[in-house]
Amino acid sequence: MFKNWSIKRLLQAWAAMTIIAVLIMGTMAHYANNLMTTTQSVFSEQLLPIEKSRRELSQAALLLFQRQQQFLDASSTSELSQFADKSVIQQDFESNWQQLATLFAEEEGATLLLKNVHELFLAYIELDSDLFTLRQERIELDIQVIDKQASYEQLSQSLVNIVQDLNKRLNSEGLNNVILKFTSILEDISELRLLNYKLFPQTNDLATFVSMKQIFDDVFLSAEANVARLHSESFRLDYVNNSLDSIKNQLEALRILMDGSNGIFAIEKRIHENQNRLLMKKKQALIEMSQLSTSLNQLSQDLNRDSYQSVINDAQHADRSWWQIVTLLIVIMLSVLIFAYLLFNKITHPITSIKDSMKALSEGRFETRMTITDSQNEISLLARDFNHFSEVTQKLIADYSKAKVTLQHGKQQLSALLNGVPEAILSLNQLGEIIDINSAGESILRGSKQQLEGVHLFHFLNTENYHIDSMDELEFNGDGQGEYEGQRYDGTDFSLWLSLNRINNGNNEIMWVCVIADITKWKQTNQQLKQMTAELNTILENAMVGIAFIKNRHIIRVNKKFEELFQVKRDEIEGEKTRFIYPSDSAFEQFGEHAAQYISVGDSYEAELELVRKNGERFWCALAGKPIDAEGPEDGSIWLFEDITAQRENEDRLTKLASIDSLTGLPNRGVFNDRLEHALHKAERNQGRVAVCFIDLDHFKHINDSLGHKAG
Repeated sequence: MFKNWSIKRLLQAWAAMTIIAVLIMGTMAHYANNLMTTTQSVFSEQLLPIEKSRRELSQAALLLFQRQQQFLDASSTSELSQFADKSVIQQDFESNWQQLATLFAEEEGATLLLKNVHELFLAYIELDSDLFTLRQERIELDIQVIDKQASYEQLSQSLVNIVQDLNKRLNSEGLNNVILKFTSILEDISELRLLNYKLFPQTNDLATFVSMKQIFDDVFLSAEANVARLHSESFRLDYVNNSLDSIKNQLEALRILMDGSNGIFAIEKRIHENQNRLLMKKKQALIEMSQLSTSLNQLSQDLNRDSYQSVINDAQHADRSWWQIVTLLIVIMLSVLIFAYLLFNKITHPITSIKDSMKALSEGRFETRMTITDSQNEISLLARDFNHFSEVTQKLIADYSKAKVTLQHGKQQLSALLNGVPEAILSLNQLGEIIDINSAGESILRGSKQQLEGVHLFHFLNTENYHIDSMDELEFNGDGQGEYEGQRYDGTDFSLWLSLNRINNGNNEIMWVCVIADITKWKQTNQQLKQMTAELNTILENAMVGIAFIKNRHIIRVNKKFEELFQVKRDEIEGEKTRFIYPSDSAFEQFGEHAAQYISVGDSYEAELELVRKNGERFWCALAGKPIDAEGPEDGSIWLFEDITAQRENEDRLTKLASIDSLTGLPNRGVFNDRLEHALHKAERNQGRVAVCFIDLDHFKHINDSLGHKAG
């Protein structure tokens, strides 16, 4: 059946069988995957959430019970306040209960059980709140008892102090008979005070507390009777009567503190009532918690039973599907092996023929050709392609011979080009020895090609000055480029620029291409330029006037005198606008417009202008500016600045001396004549008159009359 099939049809059949096998296995795998997915879904969406929620419910109940035990053991309001909030536990229980209620909303038995659990939890929450309130009330009552005890101690001590003070005074007055009468009162007060220490440690024992109350009543009545008895006796001593009144008042206060409506006995009674209610609520809470735990356990058993059974059934189905897939896979693999054997026999013989033909071709027998059959299968097509490849290869060999000749011609052209450049171009072997050099290299190194071949590159470099020991170090020094000092082949010194590059000659051998340029004359010119620049900088820095290079009204460079003149530092102003030397924006703009008329056409400009130093001091300055290049004024201009403040002041002083009399400080005759002439001209224009008055000051007229007006 498969004998006359082409390889393409065989491979198509192979592909079809593979696709069918994959589809069958995919279907079975999909079925098994659905079973596993269903099992996982039941496990992850029902069983795990159910188990998690059940555990969370039990945990919430346990946390609530632990919290209850902790606040019942609290001994202060601050400690109790830490357990006031139980909303987090309650919310956690409610959320997990709601999740279970949602999952089992359609199951009547589970719903009833969940409802029962919720009702038990709410009942326990209510009991918990009652217990918290009772414990809070008990702590507050204990605090009140402690406060009352302290007050009781203060009052009893005050009574003792009153009696003792009275005894001291009576003793000082020698009234010992009266002191004996107060002994009974002091004993009663001491007994009352002692009851304070006997009473409170026994407050948890109600019977003992009742007996102590009876003792207090007896002692208190005895004390009142003794006070009344002493009051009935007339001591005719005011301070004794006053002390008895104080004792009576203090005893009354002590009675109210102990036996009043809000006294210690009343508070203690409430404490015992609180204790009884607390015990009752605790028992009830334990019963509720026991019922809640029982309901939670029953809920867990009922909810998990159905879910676990569903998981077990799905797992059994998945296991059966797995064995079905394994059986089908074995059948498919056997079919594939049989088909592969047939396909191998179909392909092996043509491949052997192709291998023999390729071997002949590799041995140089390009006339080798494969036999072409009439069939149109892949082997026939491959034979035609092989024969075509052989023909093309023969043609390529002929073309290669022609290309070799062309390459030789190109090499000659490249050699002519290299001999035409002014730089020395050297070909070096791996060690750095010259193997080829152009004609410019012979001229620069002053040696013939025969002399230079085999000479190491380091022969022309003063390598000891640069600490270079190998070609690799020379390549990495400055990325293979740099300026060096060296010696020509004839021993003369010269400066050179060297560029070194590593190449591969195609045989995995390293070669070097080195380009050398003679820069001796360039360095000499550069040195002269540096010397000239240094001289100009010295002249600039030692000039007696401030000098600035300005471009687009920005400071580019200034000399030392400019810094002194304007009291600035060059690193602060270089690059900044020249606005800072003008007293105002208007002066800055006006000067710029006026100077631009001359500078823009290449002319020089001079002016005297009032400028300002960094500290705000104004001074008169003579300016002179000229563009660096008359053809290109935008390239910048040089400006000279000179302080002429003293010169201006001298001129003003001379002008003033020429018009003011030095003796009197008044305008002299010349100024008088000038102003008189001006007034006459003005009067003539306005058709007015001028009056001249002569006033004698300190009889100065006698001098004018005797010696003349000129002398005066």
